[in-house]
Amino acid sequence: YKAAVEWYQKAAADGHAAAMRNIAYFHENGWGGLEKSASLSFEWTRKAAEAGDAVAMTIVAVALEAGAGVEKSIPQAVQW
Repeated sequence: YKAAVEWYQKAAADGHAAAMRNIAYFHENGWGGLEKSASLSFEWTRKAAEAGDAVAMTIVAVALEAGAGVEKSIPQAVQW
């Protein structure tokens, strides 16, 4: 997992949205030496969504709708 994190971080630095989403997933689970953190996971998912990743957009919308790990915001959820 540590090698995967290194490659994902390099790809994310180059703007690859799927790599950003994978970093979020690794933060969610605490894999590859990354801190297990719901807030960091959401932050990376949001970065991926802003970079155009459709899966990340859906994850952000669902989290905002449910208030899962973030402040609930139906208007923001609808925007995503």
